[in-house]
Amino acid sequence: MSDDDHVEWPEGHPGQPGQPSFPPPPPGGQFQQFPGDPNTRIPNHMAWAIVVTITGFLFCWLIALPLGIAAIVFASQVDNKKRAGDLLGAQEASNKARSFAIGATAVSCVGLLFFIVYIAAFLNDPSYFGL
Repeated sequence: MSDDDHVEWPEGHPGQPGQPSFPPPPPGGQFQQFPGDPNTRIPNHMAWAIVVTITGFLFCWLIALPLGIAAIVFASQVDNKKRAGDLLGAQEASNKARSFAIGATAVSCVGLLFFIVYIAAFLNDPSYFGL
């Protein structure tokens, strides 16, 4: 290589000797970050999903039951994805399971409230008991 072919690299440029040959990731986080240690506990929310599915069936089956089933589906994916090494997928499935469980819990609570009001209304009505 002659002196005419010599290229001056700016300080810290990826092509400069001693620097990595690949460009740094773009600003703004276009690439996803590694979530951390593979031994990190990622909750699957399975127990919550099962309980809210049962209560959703009892109190508001039309809306809460499908939300509870979706929570169970995503909760069941968490451990499989983590075991396969897909920590980002496991965290995403955990977040979705949690979101569906929260929605099913809220709808089930509203259904339970309507059930309590319904029962209280009939208990205060003497004609309900045939009196």
